[in-house]
Amino acid sequence: MVGQKYSDAKGALAGAGYSIIVSTTVGDEFARDDCVVTHQQDRTVPPPENTGASPTKQTLLSLNCDAAVASKTEAGNSLASPEGRAAAAAAAAAKASAAAAPPPSAKH
Repeated sequence: MVGQKYSDAKGALAGAGYSIIVSTTVGDEFARDDCVVTHQQDRTVPPPENTGASPTKQTLLSLNCDAAVASKTEAGNSLASPEGRAAAAAAAAAKASAAAAPPPSAKH
């Protein structure tokens, strides 16, 4: 789940039967669902003694809610860092791909 948006990760993990716990959050630029998962730790929590209950599958997630690249108005990775360069390159590639896509044809 690392590298995915929290909204996508929580849906997949919940579907797999995990309880999700956000263990750490860095930044406040985005709504929680738009934050990026930076670390995942799965664990099994034993049931309380003498209850006959089943163990619980949990996953702890760390989230980064800062922008991919810092700007004057948003906190994020420096363009001098490997993460910042990778994020800037990905954004440039996405922009170039969108610009190269043919416009939708008009239907009459």
